[in-house]
Amino acid sequence: MAVALGACLAAAPAPAQTLLSSPPHAELRLDGPVRVIGPSPLMLEEPLRGEYLLTAEKPGFVVQKARLRFPEGGGPARPAGSGPFSGVSGVIRTLALPGVGQMAAGERGHGWVMLLTEAGALGMVIKSDADARHALNDYNSAYDRLQAAAGTTVTAEEQTDLEIAVRRAQYLQDDARASRRRWLVFAGLTWGYSVLDQAFLRGGLDVRTHGFDTLRVTLQPVSRTQAVLRSALVPGAGQAYAGHRGRGAWLLLFTGGLTSVALAGEHHFDRTLSEQAEAQARYDALSARTSDVDRLNSARDALQQRYSDASSARRTRTLLWAAAGTAWVLNILDAMVMDIPGADGRTAALDREGMYAQVDPGSVRLGFRRGF
Repeated sequence: MAVALGACLAAAPAPAQTLLSSPPHAELRLDGPVRVIGPSPLMLEEPLRGEYLLTAEKPGFVVQKARLRFPEGGGPARPAGSGPFSGVSGVIRTLALPGVGQMAAGERGHGWVMLLTEAGALGMVIKSDADARHALNDYNSAYDRLQAAAGTTVTAEEQTDLEIAVRRAQYLQDDARASRRRWLVFAGLTWGYSVLDQAFLRGGLDVRTHGFDTLRVTLQPVSRTQAVLRSALVPGAGQAYAGHRGRGAWLLLFTGGLTSVALAGEHHFDRTLSEQAEAQARYDALSARTSDVDRLNSARDALQQRYSDASSARRTRTLLWAAAGTAWVLNILDAMVMDIPGADGRTAALDREGMYAQVDPGSVRLGFRRGF
């Protein structure tokens, strides 16, 4: 009798597992060896095995993810990687290479933008370092020639050329080092934000057991204040947090691209200032050593041209930084008024306190709500 009962239990199918959500009716998606999609409560009729990525979405709530492990022998899944910390493995991937952790978590657009931005910044660091080394070699060579000419008879023009060659190499070296510092700071900020975004800003989906064969996932409501603050920290971050992932990736790419161009404009401005200083030094040296009117006029014309180039580079640099700043401000304004659908399909003003935005057909209201 006991043997027959054991055989019946062994032959009985494993109980179906159910995924519940709070709030209810969230869209749940399991990605793994097979894909399962449906609204909660989602009943898994077929037994699953292995590791799955669970994504929960609902209008007005943050798109969050967690990993579930289904035993190979069948049975209920166990949460793995839930909670506010998004998982050590994802952070390690991002520490190794910015954006890789985001790609592994399914945020391919955001991950590619972070990876390409970091690659571009590091490429400019390498180029600036190579320029600095090349300028150092030129400086050593020019200085050796100047020292060798100290005990010989050279003309005033030749002495001036030797001194200017040393100054030119020094200016080039200083410009390359300044550019390298700027790109290193930009690369470090990109890398640091990528790790911070992966570790803390994204957050894992809270998944807890709710009985033997039931898991309950709890979604976090979108906060307008958090969205604005994240966009103020990094362009597009607030949009991605609120569910506009493609929009956030484009804003990050656009603003980051303008910032990169502005950094390049800063280097160009440094270079024109160095060329102006070089032309000024040549003119001053010739004025003190020669009375050749033609050479003096030529040096004066060159100085005027360099001054004009520096003024133009200064205006260009100002415009580029203004464009980057404008893109940053527009990104923040977009986070303040972007669509966050609520339960009734309208744009929700979800914060009880702090900044809010209410967008209805034909009207936009912005304000700051204080508690009493």
